[in-house]
Amino acid sequence: MTIDLRGVNTHNKGAELMMYAVAERLGGKFPIAVSPNGSAYDVRARLGMRQTLLMNQAPLASGFVGSLVPAKLRDAFGLTSETDVSGVLDAAGFAYSDSFSPVRSKREALVADRRKKRGVPTVFLPQAFGPFKNEEQRKWSKQLLVSAELVFARDQVSLAHVRQLDPAINVQLSPDFTIGLKAPRSSRFSGDYAALVPNVKMITHTGLGEDAYTDSFITAGQVLRAAGIEPVIVVHEFNDNDIAHRVAQQLDCDVFRDKNPLVLKGVIGNARVAIASRFHAIVGALSQNTPVLAFGWSHKYEQLLGDYGVERWLFSAEQDIKESIENLIADDEGLAILEAKQPELLAENDRMWSAVIDVLGSARP
Repeated sequence: MTIDLRGVNTHNKGAELMMYAVAERLGGKFPIAVSPNGSAYDVRARLGMRQTLLMNQAPLASGFVGSLVPAKLRDAFGLTSETDVSGVLDAAGFAYSDSFSPVRSKREALVADRRKKRGVPTVFLPQAFGPFKNEEQRKWSKQLLVSAELVFARDQVSLAHVRQLDPAINVQLSPDFTIGLKAPRSSRFSGDYAALVPNVKMITHTGLGEDAYTDSFITAGQVLRAAGIEPVIVVHEFNDNDIAHRVAQQLDCDVFRDKNPLVLKGVIGNARVAIASRFHAIVGALSQNTPVLAFGWSHKYEQLLGDYGVERWLFSAEQDIKESIENLIADDEGLAILEAKQPELLAENDRMWSAVIDVLGSARP
């Protein structure tokens, strides 16, 4: 009985955090396998995960060829064939939406159909969905989600989008599942500092230009420094390196990078405040009671802040960055609301994991 964990990678630190969360909550109950596509061997090995022989570039062919590898050889090298898979977890985060190509949705739908015929259940861990106005995206996302045993939407907007696809989809609401991951509190920076986490998608997925977005981070750093809080640029994904370098050069401040996403989370958690655009950097701040001014490019950002009762921490281009940061620093009421929400969200997380274990544990492919 092996669970195929899909949709994760080690390029994006949020996606890697999802690997950590699955390993922590399910690793002692089921063998877990991940694709070598995008996932580094050292991380897979450290988390005790096997490697699937299903390649995304050719799922049908690789699934067949992988099944020809003798079982003893697969066990010796920690490999998992298509016939070894007894359950599927999809932890894509945010892939099934008009914001992305339908290529993935089609591929996953075809793989899911083949597995369902063998009695293999698929569960979608909490993630964002929709909208589905694109006909091709709608078609394949519907086929994929209808075939699932259980789907968890991460927010109310995503829940509505899934229900509009097809009322037959078994979809429930549950918050992000990385919030319970504990991170070591960093002593890397002394004194009060702010973690500034950029995201290139704010340029590629919005009408906000590169200069305007970069300037807002530079201004934020200047405002924070004037308030006695030193800005530190925290890089959450390698795609953000250029923006990070440009902002750091203008502010003459440190840039922090680390391969381990828990170390990044620890640096964010130890900050006085955060200014962030990466979704799981914002999750990292909120789940550790760090006030965060969030720049968002989709509905998932506002919905995340709503989970914690601090929607007012969402920043928009029409607002004054100086005033927003000053309000954030002084928002003791918001911080109290944030702290009060933590037990409730962690309890919802626990209920979600229990439901996932029930589905995967009852599989008889």
